[in-house]
Amino acid sequence: MQEVIERYSAWAAKLAAEGRMAGGNKLKDGTARHLTKLGVIDGPFPETKEIIGGYFLIEAANYDEAAAIAQSCPHLDFGRIEIREVDVV
Repeated sequence: MQEVIERYSAWAAKLAAEGRMAGGNKLKDGTARHLTKLGVIDGPFPETKEIIGGYFLIEAANYDEAAAIAQSCPHLDFGRIEIREVDVV
């Protein structure tokens, strides 16, 4: 596990050195809230097929550039990466 953490840390340090790392955090295990108009329900929920465990916020001009940057992420050895654009209001 330590080797995997070191790979992620090295990847994040590389992005930071390139000026591409804008942020990111591991999300707490076992904590979540589901917000609806009816109120807030504790989670996470067992019917969830995929759980977001954390995120990297990177700087990219578009989806193609973001995908190119993500190609070197260690996570591709273990699963898939979802790329989303941030909606800045």
